[in-house]
Amino acid sequence: MEDEEFTDLDQIVIDKKYREMKERSEREKSKCCSTWLLCRLFATYDTHFLLSLGLQYFNNGMKVMLTLAFLDIFKNEFGLEPANT
Repeated sequence: MEDEEFTDLDQIVIDKKYREMKERSEREKSKCCSTWLLCRLFATYDTHFLLSLGLQYFNNGMKVMLTLAFLDIFKNEFGLEPANT
């Protein structure tokens, strides 16, 4: 196989393509996610799994908030002690 000789124009085109690829990869890295942890999570796990996990945490938080709200109502409105509720 013969060695190919590059002209100056070929080298300029190659350099330009390399710089464009490097800039594109840096832009894609920066727009992936705002934090490293989120990028790693979305790269490792399926989006549907992460969505269901987030909904489960939201559901659990709402349950705790409602429980605290009802305990406050029982204490303030009905004058019940925590042991009685």
